[in-house]
Amino acid sequence: MPHEHYGRLNKAAAWLLLFSCATLLSLALVRFFALAQWEALSLSEQRLERMSGALSGKNGAAALKSRLSDLQDSLTDACASLSQDFGDSKDLSGIVRLLIVKANAAGIQFVKMRPPTETAGAASATYPLVLELTTSYHSLGRFVSSMESLPHLVRVDRIALVAGRNNTVEVRILITCFLHLNG
Repeated sequence: MPHEHYGRLNKAAAWLLLFSCATLLSLALVRFFALAQWEALSLSEQRLERMSGALSGKNGAAALKSRLSDLQDSLTDACASLSQDFGDSKDLSGIVRLLIVKANAAGIQFVKMRPPTETAGAASATYPLVLELTTSYHSLGRFVSSMESLPHLVRVDRIALVAGRNNTVEVRILITCFLHLNG
């Protein structure tokens, strides 16, 4: 009889131990998952209170509207600069005319342009073009900057400089012109 009593006691102890382990595991899972969610909720509530305070303050909504309007204007300007009409730059002669306009704006006159050789791909063609000119360092900087600001039309590959007289520099620039064959 005492042996049966110990067997039932051992069985009850095993179930109690299993129940205790399951409870501890459940508490640990609640601690790691629920507490993390609670902290995220607390941070969100703090952020919401800050935003609500900013909106309910003096001119809060007007300041937010003004800030959003400024951001919208900035994005509109950026989109306009990327989609602006670059004249007749759908062919090589149009890009060359555009380069001449940019050079004249920087106070540069070309000495020579070497004709390009075409490298065609599936959807685009590239034309390497060598520009030779004599100018000042500042004018060269303005010209290269204006060329690089043209989105996806030209890329400056190499620049060779030789110092000239009277603060001038003789320049040879290798650029690559990109044309989309689809127009």
